Amino acid sequence: MLILDGPVHPSGKPTLVFGARDCDLHAEGVRAEVRTALGHYGNWVPNPATRLANCSRHLRMTTARAGRRFYAGIDPLRPEEQQMLDAVPDDPAQLKALFGISC
Repeated sequence: MLILDGPVHPSGKPTLVFGARDCDLHAEGVRAEVRTALGHYGNWVPNPATRLANCSRHLRMTTARAGRRFYAGIDPLRPEEQQMLDAVPDDPAQLKALFGISC
């Protein structure tokens, strides 16, 4: 898949990005009021937030297991390949300011 909608690197230089990780999830609850705080049907009616949390946990666990198999047999980067990656002009302070990260 070729996606032509990625961000421009802060250096302004052309960038090739591998992988896309965006996903939208939507969950709906019941159509009637359920007073879970009082115990009325709270243990019986599924909670959409809990379902989304379980889905997220399952995806993380599955991805971690698949990742180990995915990279099996792949050679580590050669020194010249690592040098190319190290030459990318990332500026951590600039990126933190851009995304509003304070730590």
